[in-house]
Amino acid sequence: LTPDGTMENAGTYQYVSFGRYPQASDGVGGYLTQPIMWRVLSADQTDPNRKAFLLSDKNLDAMPFNKFSSNNYGPSPIRKFLVSDDTTGFYTPSSFTGAEKSLVAVQAFTTYDGDNNPTGGTLTVDNAMFLLSSPDLMNPGYGFLSSDGADVNRVARSTAYTASKPGGGSTGAARQYWMRSSFVPGTNKALDVIGGGALGSDPVFLEAAVCPACILNLESVIFKSVSVFGTSAVAGSK
Repeated sequence: LTPDGTMENAGTYQYVSFGRYPQASDGVGGYLTQPIMWRVLSADQTDPNRKAFLLSDKNLDAMPFNKFSSNNYGPSPIRKFLVSDDTTGFYTPSSFTGAEKSLVAVQAFTTYDGDNNPTGGTLTVDNAMFLLSSPDLMNPGYGFLSSDGADVNRVARSTAYTASKPGGGSTGAARQYWMRSSFVPGTNKALDVIGGGALGSDPVFLEAAVCPACILNLESVIFKSVSVFGTSAVAGSK
């Protein structure tokens, strides 16, 4: 929700509730674990692959892309955080049940591998949760502008939990968030989306927000109920 209690871009996207994560303040120094609301970027029921491409409606955490100079997404700490199911990661059993994880279509991305191969090369990694790429964020089919520049549909606001982290910004305010795309492979910059929805780049050790994305197998999903937001549903397994 935005500070006035409305959902970001509610007239543009439909929404799905899937998983849960610390978000709002509980008023006593902690944070309430709440359902994650996802924007449905695409969901073609006629496509034989029947996938739903989702982007978190909020910045859910904040951290550097990497604590060192590498901008390679494959071995980066931010990717490891998103896919990790231990207590330090995003994809934990407390955030996504086994039944929910069975709905996720794991994506294989090939990235530059300068970390492990000084002469270059590529690394292919599997991702249940991931960051959007620059082509994703310039795809009109997902509701974004096809070029750089301010774009309200690329804006993501921070939860109270995210705002409590270095680089998380203020509660309810737009905050820059990382992409998985390198500025130039082998340099110390990665691409990000700045507060107004324009595309930018920053040193990888900068603290910035994390706005996860994922893809669901629609063949396995049943939308169980309509939420109070009116244009959203709860995703569950068949």
